[in-house]
Order: sequence, then structure tokens, then C-alpha cells
Amino acid sequence: MRVTGKAHILYMENHLTSARLVQAKLQQEGYVVDVALDGAEGLDKLEKQTYDLILLDPHIPMQGGLNILQSLASQSSAPPVLLIEEEHDVQTAALALKLGASDYLFQGRLEEHLQLLPAVVARTLEKQRSHLKREETLQALRQDNRDLALLTRLAQLLTSTLDMDQVMSQLVRVITEIVITEGSSVWLWDEQNENYLICASMFLDGKDITSDKLRLPADQGVVGWVAKHRQLVNVEDAAADPRFAAAIDSKTGYTTKSILAVPLITHNRVIGVLEFVNKLQDHFTQRDCEMAETVAAYAANAIENAGLMNSVRQQRDVLEAQNEALDAFAHSVAHDLKNPLTLVVGFADMLRETFSGMPEDAVLQSLDTIVEYGIKMSSIVDALLMLASVGGGNLVETEAVDMEQITKEVLRRIEHMVNEYQAEVKLPDEWPSAQGYGPWLEEVWYNYLSNGIKYGGRPPRLELGYDLVDSVTIRFWIKDNGPGINLEDPMQLFTPQSRKKRDKTQSGHGLGLSIVHRIIDRLGGQVGVVSQPGQGSLFFFTLATASVGTNKV
Repeated sequence: MRVTGKAHILYMENHLTSARLVQAKLQQEGYVVDVALDGAEGLDKLEKQTYDLILLDPHIPMQGGLNILQSLASQSSAPPVLLIEEEHDVQTAALALKLGASDYLFQGRLEEHLQLLPAVVARTLEKQRSHLKREETLQALRQDNRDLALLTRLAQLLTSTLDMDQVMSQLVRVITEIVITEGSSVWLWDEQNENYLICASMFLDGKDITSDKLRLPADQGVVGWVAKHRQLVNVEDAAADPRFAAAIDSKTGYTTKSILAVPLITHNRVIGVLEFVNKLQDHFTQRDCEMAETVAAYAANAIENAGLMNSVRQQRDVLEAQNEALDAFAHSVAHDLKNPLTLVVGFADMLRETFSGMPEDAVLQSLDTIVEYGIKMSSIVDALLMLASVGGGNLVETEAVDMEQITKEVLRRIEHMVNEYQAEVKLPDEWPSAQGYGPWLEEVWYNYLSNGIKYGGRPPRLELGYDLVDSVTIRFWIKDNGPGINLEDPMQLFTPQSRKKRDKTQSGHGLGLSIVHRIIDRLGGQVGVVSQPGQGSLFFFTLATASVGTNKV
């Protein structure tokens, strides 16, 4: 029904003369009036046109006024009906009111009827306006109560847990219900590469279809645009919008028709985007936009809190692991330092007590032993310092490293070992470019090569090489001809408390592989060993390709 403008009235009356007089009178009052001379014509007009009021003769032929009234009563959007009765028939009027008529008017004398009718029409229209306004107010109150209940439920769910996965799962389910859509999703910045947004959670057609494979470059898609411009976007036709990323639909098998996306902002920083897809009732409204922004405020705080808790848990786990490692290191280093220190003290004490009576050769041999084990203790201290520097909190910036230059420098450092053990080292013709930190990688190759020489075959034969794991990962390796290793968990070699015992001709303080592990872990790669008794060993580490770009670690 129109609240403003000319009201449109349908008059169902079979007497043409009376109908035209009424039509003319009401048009003088500013109404638009259509006339139907029988019930069939009237119903046909109702199907084609929207009316604000129906004037109905209960005795109109074809269908009959009361039958028409009964039919209109079953329609929720039917206009009000004013019954116009030629005779003073109270029974018919009462039945009409029972069937849903808004009011009735006995026609009486035509002149009086024409004078009275405009006031009755105006009263009926005003009554209908008041009724519709009350219904709108009640509907708004019901909507407000529903929204408040859902927002309260959302707040309770989001504050009931600080687990990120639970927050995401609960969030997309409830917000889909709040805004009344087919689905919703949460997109957050990729922690590994802030040039991408990843889908942290997705709920479509009543199912959680979250996938870690859904990633978008930050400059693509509606969510990318929203994250960049920090603005809400309401897209009525997704396929026609140039910002729409159709590749996501290809991966999910879903058809996106409309989108409402809003930035997730906390402490004036965009942490992601909340996206609603396919409004179930028509298009997204201004009220939907307001609700989406309210929900986004709740969600941003909850996600930030869950992220902080995840960070606390990770730091706790790191501290626990570091404490365990420190205990192991303390035990291992104390043991490894004690043996050479005991020998140094022993030989020094012996020289002090018997130096005057010792042959010169024996004195020199004792001094050589003291120097040898002093150097060994110095090496242990150097290893500890390297381990401490890698495990420290100072960030370093990775870059494309020249692995050929690094391995050549390491071979120069261990040239004396190569000569002493008559080792053979085979290098690849060329090296791929990887992302790393040169000084640390030099220590990795130093430990792998020196271990390969000390613990390999006799004479040791070492081969260095690499494999492409995938488009962004390279595996570097060193293969030896040693006796091989028999361990249920080869990764135990990279923890000092579990290192494999060597025979008496083999030396080493066991911190080398721990250093390798910590360096490569810091650079975002992995370490490992492939070995079987009698078949040698292959130690490896992985790094990102240079195409990944620089990063601080």
C-alpha cells in the first residue's frame, strides 16, 4: 500500500452509471479509480495491478462479492475491502466483516452516498496505513529482538573459547544465520606471506568446507579489494563485477551470485575480511550491511584474542622444548667438556709434578695433548656460541644465496681434514638459487661435511647434490660411504642427548647436527637422514627457492 502519492482504488460494481459517478467523484478527490463490472473482470485486474483499496458490491455477478471477499482473505498482501450495499442488509454486512471486510457502507440515496463516500474511503485508507505502520513496527521489533538474540549468542560463543579453529568454525555458522545467507567465509592474511589472503573458514549450504588450499593474492577478488581499501562492498551481481575471483567457485564447485564483504579491523589494522555470499531473500540491504559491520567488530576482536592465545601457546611450547633441549645440552656439554678438561688437567698436573725428570719427547707429547684437547674444548665453546646465536631473538633477513660459493668456502675451511683423511668430495656442476642466510648455511655444510669425513668410509667418499621437491622447495643433500646408521627414529641424531655412539677412532662433540637442525628450522626448512646399515647415509635439508622472496626470520 502507498504511504504517499495517489491511492489506487478498484471499484467492483455491475451498474455502469453508478460506477461512473463514484469513479468521477473519487477522482475529484485525488484518487485513481478503476472500474470492474463483474467479479471475473475484477479478479483479472487484481492479478495485473496493485490496489490500495477495493470497493465491492456484494451482489456483483460472476464470482459474487462475498466469494471474492473470501478469496481475498486468504491472501496476506490483499488490500482492504470496503463493502458497498445498496440495501440496508445488516446480515450481509456482518458476514462481510467476518470474512475480512474492513468496513461497510449502505448506499441509500445516490447524492448522499456520493457526499459520504470520500470520507469513508479516506478513513478506511488511513486505518489501513495505521495497521501497516503497526505491522512494520512490530516486524522491526521482532527483527531487532532476533538480531539481538543472535548477536548475544555469537558473543557467548566467541568468548567461550580462545581456540582459533573453534572460533572460526562457530563464527561462520552463526553469522550465516544472522545475515540470512547461503554461506560465509573468513579470510586472513597468510602468516608466511602477507601478499596473500587464506581462507581460514568457509561455511556453505549448511556444511563446513574449509580448505587450506584456498588462497588469493592480496590484489585479487572482492576480499582482496576490501582488505586493501578497508571498505565494505555490496555486490548484487558477482559475475558482472570485475573484482570477482571466479577461481574460488571453480575450486569449491559453488556458484556465487551476490556478495557482502566487510573488513576485519582491530587497533586500526586490517587483519582479514568477512564475506557473506548469496542473500536468501532478494538482495543485501542497508540493515544487512550494518549487521555485517557489527558482526565484523565482534569477529575481529575474537580472532585477535584467539591469535594471541595461539601465540602464547606456541611460545609456551617453544619454551618447554627449549628447556628440555637446555637440559639435554647441559648434560651433553658437561660430559663432552669433562673428558678433554680431565685430560688437560691431568697432563698439566703431571708436568708440574715430574717436569724436571721427564724426557724432552715426553714433555712435548704431553704439551701436544694439552693443546689438542684445549682446541677441542674451544671447538665445543664455538659450537655453543653458534647454537646460541641461531636460537636468539635477533631477526635476520633471508636472501638468494650462492650455494656454490658457500660450499667452496666450507671446503677451504676443512681442507686440512680432507687431506688428513684423503677424502674425495664430488660437487654438482651447478647449484640452484635458494632463499637463506649465508653465514648460517655455511655452518650447515661445515657440520655435514666434517661429519661425513669423520664418520664416513675409509677413505671417505662424499657426494653433494640437490633435488627439486616442488616448485618452491629444494632439497640439498650429502651422501657418504660410511657404515650407515640403524636407528628407529633417525631424527634422534639431531638431538644431542640421543646421538649415535661412534667407535674409539671417531671424535666429535655431537652438537653439530643440533646446530644444523636449529638453523634450518629457523629458515623454515626441514632436516633429515636416509640410511641403512652397510649402505652409507644421506643427510639433507630443505630450503625455499629464491623465487619466494626475502623474509625476516
